[in-house]
Amino acid sequence: EKSCTDVEAGSAADAYALLDERDDIDLVLLDVMMPQVSGVEAARHIKAMPRAGYLPIIMLTALSEQTDRNAALQAGADDFITKPFDKKELQLRVDSFLRLRGQDAIIRRQRDDLQKVIDLKDDLFGLLVHDLRNPLTSVIAMLALLRDEEPSSDLHDDAAMGLVAARRVGGVLDDILQLIALEAGQMQMM
Repeated sequence: EKSCTDVEAGSAADAYALLDERDDIDLVLLDVMMPQVSGVEAARHIKAMPRAGYLPIIMLTALSEQTDRNAALQAGADDFITKPFDKKELQLRVDSFLRLRGQDAIIRRQRDDLQKVIDLKDDLFGLLVHDLRNPLTSVIAMLALLRDEEPSSDLHDDAAMGLVAARRVGGVLDDILQLIALEAGQMQMM
């Protein structure tokens, strides 16, 4: 289990700098009443900062008006606690948001891993289709030639059946290519 370290910023600008410098900050506690920049504006700025993953913000304030709560939530705050607050409740809420952040990290890793598998599958299918199409074209041409040169022999029937099967394989390869193009967004479904 990861140990917690508290990092304190004296102003919104200090908080922005810390968030720019460090990627190990897992949660932000903001007071609505801050010098120079309100906590609501700071929350809006923090949520707009480029950052990988979910960064929860809990707002603390002595203000109890619903409009203040709404403004904080609209700015991107994930939770809002009115002062005076119970320390145990704050800790429980922090723990809850840290679990959510952990789940977000797991989901992002799984999504990235899945994308790698999808990319490998697409590369493999592309390679297989390409490597099979060229010899298949030659096989189809040879079977058509055999079928047409021996119209009344057993070879004609065998070549005709082989030609049907080879064209079916060619159709499957075409379908795979279309699926790859659809998944890549290079083609629209009709």
